[in-house]
Amino acid sequence: MLTKKNEVEGLLNQADSGLYRAKENGRNRVEHSTAAAKKAAAGRARKS
Repeated sequence: MLTKKNEVEGLLNQADSGLYRAKENGRNRVEHSTAAAKKAAAGRARKS
């Protein structure tokens, strides 16, 4: 069931993902969350 809490958590997860992707790619960048980025992050999480 989708709730406000789930929506907020999902939004924060996407923002966090974009933040770390921007840090990896250099300073002064804006990155948007994509399905491919989420899949890559999940793969990196499994490896660690």
